[in-house]
Amino acid sequence: MTKIFTLSLLFVGALLVSSCADYGEKVEQGENEVFYKDGATKEQAQKVLDILIESGAFNPDVESSAQVLKEDDRYIVNIIVREELRESEEVYDFLETIGHKMVYDIFEGEPLTVNITDEKFEVLKEIKIDVE
Repeated sequence: MTKIFTLSLLFVGALLVSSCADYGEKVEQGENEVFYKDGATKEQAQKVLDILIESGAFNPDVESSAQVLKEDDRYIVNIIVREELRESEEVYDFLETIGHKMVYDIFEGEPLTVNITDEKFEVLKEIKIDVE
């Protein structure tokens, strides 16, 4: 469990929000924020934020950002990950585990993609979670 840990620092990525960027509305807790738009709800965004904090992915004292949206029949959770950790298998596995929890606890079994992104939510790596 000590590895889940330092993962709270791996999602450090204070979102460099420009005034013209439309990341959606947001929910916040401490220094953490989750944006939501395109069919995702405020309640879903809050639950995503809760799971990210409870899992240790986000630390309330460190700026971290994520985004929730829906494309067709699939939910998308974009998570900003520090550059030096974006290729880590440990991070990938951790996010896959969190994604499975989100599918059941938030998205009622709907398909989900968890994306590792840069500071502008540009997708760098996808983790698709399909439940049958």
